[in-house]
Amino acid sequence: MYEALPGQLAELVLIRLSRELRDIIYVYLWDAEAVNTINSALPALLRGDYDGILRSNIGPLVKMMANNKPFGAEMVQTLYESKTDRLWVCQFEVGPFLKTDLFGQGVAPRNVKLKTLGIRSIVPPNMAHCMVPYRKHLRNALEEVLHLKLWPGFHLHIEFEWLGYVSNKNDFIPLLKQSPSLRSAFRRLRDRGAEITAVIDVPSNMSDTPIKGTYFYMELPSREF
Repeated sequence: MYEALPGQLAELVLIRLSRELRDIIYVYLWDAEAVNTINSALPALLRGDYDGILRSNIGPLVKMMANNKPFGAEMVQTLYESKTDRLWVCQFEVGPFLKTDLFGQGVAPRNVKLKTLGIRSIVPPNMAHCMVPYRKHLRNALEEVLHLKLWPGFHLHIEFEWLGYVSNKNDFIPLLKQSPSLRSAFRRLRDRGAEITAVIDVPSNMSDTPIKGTYFYMELPSREF
């Protein structure tokens, strides 16, 4: 789709269409495939490396945004404020992500109202010994989100990538709850109207029970935190 975009499309969209109609076009252009491409390129983008994304399926769209800043700024704003397909960030990169103008359009996530965000959090295998620094890093990531402007009904999705065995998963929530500041961060997000989904993601080769597929998922009620 993106290869067929004419170079003058950005100018025509800005001149001929209302912002409401432009937003419909922007949401269409930021389809699930485009958001997945950004997620794959995100670590490189945070380092300022654009080679991969310029060679990707959305390369023509990124170039069009670069050639027309008003169009690009509106596109990026729509990506953050209107899309339900979420961007995924490692818990250690939440702060840099929120502060970074990824596409050079003068729009960083912290400057707009986010609709949704995904945080991937790697749970250490020897979690009993590593939980203090782990909880601190997760709390810092949540504090970064708390400083943002959030849409009512903002959806925070946390995926805990489990490196231990499933038999230990019942110990996870009690260990998290030992941190009052972490519990406070979850509570303040809920108080601001955020919807929180937490999921444990376990590779099947680490499961102690026979399961189908590559991963075992267990959704954690956010009220547990």
